[in-house]
Amino acid sequence: MLSVLCFMLMALTVTSPVDIPFRNGDSMPDFSRVGYRWGDVEIPEVKVVKKLSPPKDGSDATSLIQDAIDRMTEPGAILLKAGTYNVAGSIHINKDGVVLRGEGMKKTRIIATGTEQRTLILLGKPDAERVLDEVSATAISEDCVPVGRLYVEVDEPSVFKVGDRVVIRHDANQEWIHAIGMDRIVERKDDFGRMVRQWRPEDYSECWERIVTKIEGNRLWFDNPVVFAIHKKYGGGRVIGCSYDRVQECGVENIAFISEYDESITAVHKKTGDVHYADEAHGWVVVKFTGAEHCWMRNCSAKHFGYSCAFVEKGAKNITVQHCFITEPVSLIYGARRYGFCIDRGELTLIKDCHADHDRHGFICQAHTCGPNVYTQSEMTHAYDDAGPHHRWTTGTLYDAVKTDNRIRVQDRGGSGFGHGWTGGGIFMWNCEAREIVAQSVYGIHDNYVIGCIAKHGRGWFPERPDGVWISEGIHVEPASLYEWQLEQRRKAGVKAAPATCYETVWNTKMSTVERQVCTMREVDLGLSVNWAGYNVGASSPEQPGDYFAWGETAPKKEYTIENYRYCKGTRDSFTKYVTDTHGTADGRTRLESCDDAASANWGGRWRMPTRDEITELYNECRHSFVTYRGMDGYMFTGRNGKSIFIPAAGIWVPGKGLCELGHNGSYYTSDLDEIESVGAAGVYFYSAAWGETGHYREYGRSVRAVKDR
Repeated sequence: MLSVLCFMLMALTVTSPVDIPFRNGDSMPDFSRVGYRWGDVEIPEVKVVKKLSPPKDGSDATSLIQDAIDRMTEPGAILLKAGTYNVAGSIHINKDGVVLRGEGMKKTRIIATGTEQRTLILLGKPDAERVLDEVSATAISEDCVPVGRLYVEVDEPSVFKVGDRVVIRHDANQEWIHAIGMDRIVERKDDFGRMVRQWRPEDYSECWERIVTKIEGNRLWFDNPVVFAIHKKYGGGRVIGCSYDRVQECGVENIAFISEYDESITAVHKKTGDVHYADEAHGWVVVKFTGAEHCWMRNCSAKHFGYSCAFVEKGAKNITVQHCFITEPVSLIYGARRYGFCIDRGELTLIKDCHADHDRHGFICQAHTCGPNVYTQSEMTHAYDDAGPHHRWTTGTLYDAVKTDNRIRVQDRGGSGFGHGWTGGGIFMWNCEAREIVAQSVYGIHDNYVIGCIAKHGRGWFPERPDGVWISEGIHVEPASLYEWQLEQRRKAGVKAAPATCYETVWNTKMSTVERQVCTMREVDLGLSVNWAGYNVGASSPEQPGDYFAWGETAPKKEYTIENYRYCKGTRDSFTKYVTDTHGTADGRTRLESCDDAASANWGGRWRMPTRDEITELYNECRHSFVTYRGMDGYMFTGRNGKSIFIPAAGIWVPGKGLCELGHNGSYYTSDLDEIESVGAAGVYFYSAAWGETGHYREYGRSVRAVKDR
């Protein structure tokens, strides 16, 4: 037993088979924890729930495919039978568990027809945004958190629990900007006449999303390692709770994609003299991932598209792109074109066994892309430009057994693009082959590494910058793939990246239909006049009762009585605030002030208790039913946009009796005084057979579900 434990611990800490002279306590990050379900679960072979055949007359198939997606009532694959599907518009996959599958790249073809530059398949929720719970923020207490660690030490770890989504945030300061030279970028105009923009701290306070896997003393452990050294003197950092309403478990597979274009439009490439097709009014991106996680694209080809085969955008996380190809792109050979497999602020992305031909930047990370992200066992041929992080700071990318007939570069790009500056830090190149590799060190604060690579040792645009760390220059090392080796070590040790609940999906039976529907984020947009909280004040998930409050009080109590109620003198005829009749000193106030609002006081920001009208709107404008969610009874409300919240039957604290009716009835306050008597507050009371708005005695302890102004 001891030997097994030691092996598991070794697999967590020994992440490099090669000795590397790391500085500042850094170590090799474990890059194996990226892609679909962190690499711990294979991409599923999803059952077919609907089959489509191409229109026999060759007519547009956009509506045929989109309607099939929109009408899906259960997770599964839509099988596009062999043939050609002409698509003049765009297809949007915006619900969980939708897989668009062909019968193979040689059998199923989708043609992007028409003259509109567009994304052909949008996978995810483009309007979704990460919501930070600033109330939960706790400072990192260490002077420096080195690269490679799976934990950070914080001031208040107790605000989190295992399974929580968080971000590790670097609060960049001007001292950091100065230390890396980005307040002194050489002034120049770019090709569009724009002057250089010096970096500002507020633009570079990056966030790396993580899941809490263990809490040990003041240490918070995560599913993925730190890939950026966080120094207190350079602003330090915080861990902040977060939520993100993403689509999950969707895929595109086994399809050949081809874009129409105008062959009469050509251009000559300035550097090579190549004459090439240059039409730009046609299909541009095959699949864009945005507001999506644990999704994939595999066994697909892209031909004649102007920008990319797979574009992993902001809001995309744990995406796998595997065995995909982009060839014969059609566009000008110029900036912002031909980025075959592009990660643009996506996180935990795996690009594996992919090929880009006649691209510019085939394997590229854009500005503010936070890792780890991995390109492995992939190749660029006839490349017009380099691979690597492109501009304005990428962190934690692994280029693993990547080949190109052009360059791989991580460097200071200075004033290019009106202030590209440093392209990245914590970038690793392992057993790559290229015409030239440039890897500069960010002044010893953030290093970049070249290990076992075969290429000319380049010095970059600014040769005076410090060189990166080079190991076994010109000779490959073992193993051939660092990603595969690290994944194998974890699997042998039985170490999974995330808590067990993170592997429950729409494909297994552990999640009920209700569980798949209910949003677990703090803030949920139901399409109403306000956004609703996904759980009660004092709770951290929808099924938890949370805290109980007397109306007008902002902290829970051990007992709830008229004698200890804040705004009275011991009887129901002696109220001292919020009185409109003879039950005390009348002041005419009928709605809670923010200082007396339990939601405002505990959550801050724009959070507050709902009004009577907002409770009525919730009930009247949403579908609702009494359900069981994770063992707790309560009401589920579903907005017209398909999003749902669950309000638990949290019971009520009654004077002299304690907590009553937990799991059977629910009793919630609004911010409004009762219209009939000042002894009560307006609220809602419900059980399995009824939901009713009613007055509640103020001193009783009841639940609070917050709302937020839009």
